[in-house]
Amino acid sequence: PDALGNMSTHDHPALESCEVGMPLTVTRITDESPAFLKFIDHHGLNPGIEVTINARDGVNQRLVLNTNAGEQNISCDDARKIHVSMR
Repeated sequence: PDALGNMSTHDHPALESCEVGMPLTVTRITDESPAFLKFIDHHGLNPGIEVTINARDGVNQRLVLNTNAGEQNISCDDARKIHVSMR
């Protein structure tokens, strides 16, 4: 974070904007609503988790992810709220 507490999204892009096959680590969740945090926990996408995008379904706006919890299928809208770093 900078002196004002703002974090650069350039260093931690949204999962939705990353390339297929790129090894990533979840760093930040921007939607802190209880329902979304429950969704994150259920899908094993908590900060610190390693993830790879296996496929992108542009028609249905979904990503297929490989995580420690196995294969996960999430919407691109949800993937915009999950920020990552490259491993």
